[in-house]
Amino acid sequence: MAEFITLVYEAQHSLATLDVDSVAHLAGVASMTDFKACRSSDDAARAIESDIALAKKFGSGGTPSVIVNGERFGGGGPSFDDVRALLEKH
Repeated sequence: MAEFITLVYEAQHSLATLDVDSVAHLAGVASMTDFKACRSSDDAARAIESDIALAKKFGSGGTPSVIVNGERFGGGGPSFDDVRALLEKH
């Protein structure tokens, strides 16, 4: 799974044309039949829609997005000083 996520992340500039099945194969997915069934399931669609709704709720427009205690940080996440300030605040 980690290999798949890494490959997709590395190809994020071309996600619209990404051949997900090829990435799964390259990542060593054991059963392409199971992978395709999972990818096209209603459960997967609901999980994706839920993630999109949550991202919109917090104003996230893409990845990476970092949200700590409801506070969103852009530009790849909080700096060390931002994290320290959050910890001191909470």
